[in-house]
Amino acid sequence: MADRLTGGATPGKREHSKHSGQHCQQPPYGQHPPAPCEFAATGLTAGETLGVDLRSWLHVHMELSQAARRLRSVAVSAAPATPSPESPLQGGCLCGAVRYEVNAPSVVARYCHCTHCQRRTGTSSSANCLFPRASFQLLSGAEQLRAYKPPTGVPKLFCSTCGSALFSGDPFSDEQVVIRMGTFDADPGIRPQYRQFVGSAATWEPIPEDGLPRYPGSHST
Repeated sequence: MADRLTGGATPGKREHSKHSGQHCQQPPYGQHPPAPCEFAATGLTAGETLGVDLRSWLHVHMELSQAARRLRSVAVSAAPATPSPESPLQGGCLCGAVRYEVNAPSVVARYCHCTHCQRRTGTSSSANCLFPRASFQLLSGAEQLRAYKPPTGVPKLFCSTCGSALFSGDPFSDEQVVIRMGTFDADPGIRPQYRQFVGSAATWEPIPEDGLPRYPGSHST
């Protein structure tokens, strides 16, 4: 039984290597060798492979992995391209009937906490981008567009098929087109820069401490 467990070797017996003539002490069963013995064929010690130290290799591998993660992080956080005539930004409603595009950078982006935005979105605020009217083009869905004009404020344009909120004001005559940021197909290349109408902000969701300027009512840049 003992011979089978130890591969036929007698505990403590020194065996002669066929390749190098060196001896390697075989430890008793269940014990670790007191020191690494040399491999007969290569002369390498345990933990080494063809002259490469295993610990050094692992250290280099970890450094390369960390560098790769840093590069991926930089790529993800890099600023996206802004809309241009060569690379316009498109967007649309939920059902796809209304489609539009802009071909110039946004003038400004903002959060609005007014009660109108709360009611039309069902959320505590609305994120909007303002673009020069000359950069805006409606690609399809003019017949689906409807507008609601509240007693105060500007018209709110939406798709009559799916109900998606799309624009504020008149995108065909106003100096600037106000577009709901959630309708863009891709990153518009800008982030909200301030919060307006915080005087009527929803009480059930505290405004985050994001460092953005806050204005109690309307604010224009």
